[in-house]
Amino acid sequence: MLSSVEEDKRGKQMGYVYFSWLLGLLVGMVFMNLLIKVHPTRFAFMMSLVVLIAWILYYFVDVKLTNYNTRPVKAQLRQIVDVTKRHLLLFPGILLQGAAIAALVPILPTYATKVINVSTIEYTVAIIIGGIGCAVSMLFLSKLIDNRSRNFMYGVILSGFILYMILIFTLSMIVNIHIVWIIALAIGLMYGILLPAWNTFMARFIKSDEQEETWGVFNSIQGFGSMIGPLFGGLITQFTNNLNNTFYFSALIFLVLAVFYGSYFIANREKAK
Repeated sequence: MLSSVEEDKRGKQMGYVYFSWLLGLLVGMVFMNLLIKVHPTRFAFMMSLVVLIAWILYYFVDVKLTNYNTRPVKAQLRQIVDVTKRHLLLFPGILLQGAAIAALVPILPTYATKVINVSTIEYTVAIIIGGIGCAVSMLFLSKLIDNRSRNFMYGVILSGFILYMILIFTLSMIVNIHIVWIIALAIGLMYGILLPAWNTFMARFIKSDEQEETWGVFNSIQGFGSMIGPLFGGLITQFTNNLNNTFYFSALIFLVLAVFYGSYFIANREKAK
């Protein structure tokens, strides 16, 4: 699906794709939070049921392949290795973005109920507010990426990393749910334009005849980052016995990304001159 996006409308169309993806995440989190209030385990089967429905619906999706060509497994592996070597610059951003966000997942419920002292419903409201901000941004602001210069895209990415660092660090000092809601809205709005900008940036490195393979590698790395993030977040909290250290860890990752890609953007801009 990612490889089927039109290049001249990538920001807009990627906004729609990720809006649908994030809408599913939002609806799932909200409903599961509400169902857990009814019973902690009785509705666990619904996760498998939804996966089954998604698998069935996939067969009705018309996905266009840009270069479908059956090759031996060894040839495919060589191509994957080649794709990996050519895109090492992108890997820190792909891997660490997912890890930084996912690291907060295991601690947010505890942060909400123990630090902010709010109910599951109020915590769910924060998720909804963040989701609404992200939806508005993806549907209406993501198209700006298609009509602006490369430097504008660089600015959005760099601003996003810096803003995320500041907002996540700020969460470690906040104990007021209303301020948390405002921060959730800001994070959602920024994420809604950062994600299409980042994907447009990645797309500039992808060969037109290797889109499926390259996006497959990228998504695998992103998934791995999202998988190890909760592991690190949970372990940091457990061994330090302090929720704030996980916020610091996540904020530090975005600081590293801002410095790394900020340096690249500046160097690339100088070369363009």
